[in-house]
Amino acid sequence: MSDTRRGGLLSRRGSGQAPSRLVQRVAGRPEAGPAGEPPPEEEGKKRKRIWWIVGLVGGGVLVLGVVLLLLLGKPGDGGPEGRATETPAAGTPAGTALPVAPGQFFFLPPQEHPQSGWELFRPLLGDVNGDGRAEIIWNMTAEVNLIYVGLAQADGSFDLLPVQERSERYWSGFKTLLGDLNGDGRGDLIWNETTEHNRTYVGLGREDGTFDLLPFQDREERYWSGFQTFVGDVNGDGRGDLIWNETTEHNRTYVGLGREDGTLAFLPFQDRAEQGWKGFRTLVGDVNGDGRSDLIWNGLAGRNRVYTALGQKDGTFVLLPAQDHPREEGWEGFRVLVGEVNGDGRSDLVWNLTAQTNRLYVALGQEDGTFTFQEEGQERTEVGWGGFQTLVGDVNGDGRSDLVWNELAGHNRIYVGLGQEEGTFTFLPVQDHTETDWEGFRTLLGDVNGDGRDDLVWNRLQAENRIYVGLAGE
Repeated sequence: MSDTRRGGLLSRRGSGQAPSRLVQRVAGRPEAGPAGEPPPEEEGKKRKRIWWIVGLVGGGVLVLGVVLLLLLGKPGDGGPEGRATETPAAGTPAGTALPVAPGQFFFLPPQEHPQSGWELFRPLLGDVNGDGRAEIIWNMTAEVNLIYVGLAQADGSFDLLPVQERSERYWSGFKTLLGDLNGDGRGDLIWNETTEHNRTYVGLGREDGTFDLLPFQDREERYWSGFQTFVGDVNGDGRGDLIWNETTEHNRTYVGLGREDGTLAFLPFQDRAEQGWKGFRTLVGDVNGDGRSDLIWNGLAGRNRVYTALGQKDGTFVLLPAQDHPREEGWEGFRVLVGEVNGDGRSDLVWNLTAQTNRLYVALGQEDGTFTFQEEGQERTEVGWGGFQTLVGDVNGDGRSDLVWNELAGHNRIYVGLGQEEGTFTFLPVQDHTETDWEGFRTLLGDVNGDGRDDLVWNRLQAENRIYVGLAGE
């Protein structure tokens, strides 16, 4: 019997009444027994019944206490540990050390969005509410424009918000991008259509994970169908800018500078003097480390040729001459990526071939905006890379870009190459996800739990919306 119950029963002593037989027996006091008391054997049966009742009550109190302890100790059910959600438990409370090494991933249980009909949606990762964690944003641009947001939590799960819809119609030709146009530290949604005209809509991210939807802006120029749209900070003011670039026979660039209200200030075009730009790929990075976004053009037709344009404070570019890789041929099948491999604050180029073999070449960005090419490549010893995609991020939180190779077939297979100070990669062993049905999933990379390390997110958008997360180990 608990002390609380025992005290309640014994409190009657101070009332001037004689203690009951139950109190006397429970307290272990000897009984005097008046005349006419039942025989000893019947008294023994009574005692057994009393002790059985006492034990039953005490056991019930114990079970109730255990249940309350479990409920009060469960993380994520409200209060200071986080607000309750209807999403599945991620299984790793905030601050818990993950049982995996750096460059490996701790796999969380799946999470499903309760809505259905996701075939036309596209997933993006970005920090909508400015809390340092990457949200997952689903956007459909068809007849209507629908937005769902999953707010990233410290345990790697997502708090799913209701749908938000733009009132305008006819969105099928728009491209969706993410950037911080007004410089408030929250990711904004940008919709841009480049056909005969160039029309831009913006949704400014709010602290609650929704968007402040602004009216459209049109550029007055025409004939935009060959242009690509990029987001970067060209003038280094901390606000995202839009960059439009066309590479056909000529190379033409337009810029729209982001303003504090989320609108754009449109600048005139710039043309490069060189001709013959078909086949070049346009990338955005900070090659010279001055905090302003630069443009990089790379062509891999026979030789490997690189052009750079350095962003200036007024939103224009200083155009640098071409550089050719010393390896003169054999670039068919390579893909070029931008990252910060050696952690010096300048963007580097990585060329990766994933066919039967996996081969890498790196060019390190320099202060003058040029690249230093590494003539000797690196090759992984494993074979059979034709089905892998290559992603760039910082999975171990050391400030250097790492490579993640992911194959989604019957299995989910992951390889990692950790970026080193000299611009090479340290290759880690394979890691396989425990699940097997990965058809239709898309792979995303971003810092979901806000620990400074990029995590893997797999998302399938069919009739259902299923999410898997792999948290990067420390």
